[in-house]
Amino acid sequence: MCFSKLREDPEQILQRLGMRFRSLRVMRQEAVDEVARHIDIPARLLERIEKGLYDLEVALFVRLCSYYDVAPSWMMAPDTRRTIL
Repeated sequence: MCFSKLREDPEQILQRLGMRFRSLRVMRQEAVDEVARHIDIPARLLERIEKGLYDLEVALFVRLCSYYDVAPSWMMAPDTRRTIL
């Protein structure tokens, strides 16, 4: 698929992923530090991911999905108005 045919640009996708990861964390009532410690990343990095400010690597994306027990395909799906928060 050509980038010009994408409905969203990469920045929008990162924003959506960040919002979904933050929603999952908040729903589980976990602190940033706690989640970061479990997936072995600095808390500051998780904060950047949740704000959509970090170009998420596939391995880290999969670790986060695994931690939150969500399918990567759900995380990547366009906004379906099934927002967690």
